[in-house]
This record gives sequence, structure tokens and C-alpha cells, in this order.
Amino acid sequence: MSLKIKHLSKSFGTTESLKNVSLTFEPQTIYGLLGRNGAGKSTLMSILNNRIIPNDNSETKVTLDDEPLLENDKQLSRLFLMSEVNLYPNNMRVKTIFKWTERFFGDFDWDLAQRMTDHFNLNTKKRLQSLSTGYRTIAKIIIALCTPSDYVFLDEPVLGMDAANRKLFYSFIIEAYEKRPRTFVISTHIIDEIASLIETAIVINNGEIISQIDIDELQMKGKVVSGPQEDATIYTANLNVIGADYLGGSADIYTIGDLPKPVPANLTVSGMTLQNYFVQLTTRDTDKLN
Repeated sequence: MSLKIKHLSKSFGTTESLKNVSLTFEPQTIYGLLGRNGAGKSTLMSILNNRIIPNDNSETKVTLDDEPLLENDKQLSRLFLMSEVNLYPNNMRVKTIFKWTERFFGDFDWDLAQRMTDHFNLNTKKRLQSLSTGYRTIAKIIIALCTPSDYVFLDEPVLGMDAANRKLFYSFIIEAYEKRPRTFVISTHIIDEIASLIETAIVINNGEIISQIDIDELQMKGKVVSGPQEDATIYTANLNVIGADYLGGSADIYTIGDLPKPVPANLTVSGMTLQNYFVQLTTRDTDKLN
């Protein structure tokens, strides 16, 4: 049940949004799709859900279970994209939208939907246009988590939500996954909040996939070496360094892999967070303090 992408590109005029992207989403896995503004995340998810047409390229292949995905209604019905784009009539009541979703996708999880509306205190009798930004997001989240789709793409799913509701959303992601394991792909700028949810992080930058790493591997092998700049630079000279921050005579150097023993007494080693990893991979040199 793998979703496989090979040699996928997309241009808007002279701007290349995606450049020869090849990627595999495995079944029953929670991914984080991470990138800076304009990196190509939304374009990628929109193409996979048939909302944007990719460049015409004979080498491009997008398959689900080895069947072509694009323009294939049967296979596309197994995918669901929640994004900030509103595809629902503004004057429609939330509960009616739930019913429409069930007609299209089938097997809507009404029990989970009821629990979520109760916990979020969402009035499903209200029309979509009368909801605040945060509650429109909540309504779309409920729809996404209650569909039977095998691949659920969540593009900026916590837009307009306060911290308490974001925490509640993350707990419902876990509940929905445990109740019916499937693949979730979460794209968000609030990286630290999803780090404990996801199993694999995919980093996209300037339309290209620059990294794919298991979170367990990052936790085991991602290290930050801190201390005097000269000593830290010498110690990490032969390591897999992905970036560094400098301030005055001090340095934080970000590495992936085992560190040589012993660590000099004037240096400290700490774990690298997913946020650290993402920032170091995607921050241009001109953005960093020197």
C-alpha cells in the first residue's frame, strides 16, 4: 500500500516549485513534512490529491499500490487532504458537511466525530461562515480524522488554534491512528509540538527533498557540541556536521553520528531536537549569526 512518487516536478511560470521529487510514503506511518515558507509542501500535497496538475514529464510516476494515482478516482478516494483552502460552501452547516463527506468517502467515524465536537465544544448546527478561523480549522480536522482514507494529508492543521486546542488535536491524532492505523502526513511550522507524534521527518527546501530521517535515529545520533569555537571546531572536524551557530567566541555545532571519546572537558554535548535539525538544514548561511 505504498504511495510512491518518482521524478515529480511542478513549475508556475518561470518558478520551479518542485524539482524532480522522488519519495515514498509507507502505510500506517506518521510523517512530518517540514519546510520553510514557499518550499513546496502545499504544492506537493495538492498534486497528490489531484488539485494541481504536475509538469508533463514522461519520467514522472505517482502510484498507490503500483497503480497510477493521478486522474484515478478509485485510488484518489483513498487519499484526503485538509488544507487552509476552503472547498465547502460557506453557508452549509457543519453537520451537513460531515454527511456530505460520508457520502463521498464512506464509513465516516461518527463516534469519533461526536467525541471531538464535544471536547472542542464545536456547535455542528452552525454554518461554516459563522465560525472563527480556529473553529473552521477544528471542523476540518474532525472531517479529516473521521474519514476512512488510507493516506491523510494535513497542511497547516492547527491554523488559528490556541495552545489548549492544539494539544487536544494531537491527542486525537494518536487516538485516530490507534483506532484505525493509516498514514498521516503533517505539515506545520510548529515543529517541536509534533516531534513526539511523528515517526519520520521529511525536509523539503526550495522544491527539493533534502532529508528523510527516522525520529528514533535523530534522537540517538543527533548531537549539539557546544563550547569555545576553536575547540569545538577542532573536535568536530571529521564528523558529519550539518550546521553551526556562532556567537562571540562560542559555537554550537550540530552533528549526526557517534562522537569520539573522550569529549574535551571544556565542551558540552546535548541532544539535537527536530527543530534544531530542520533549522540547520534549511537556514541559509546569510541568515546565521557569524
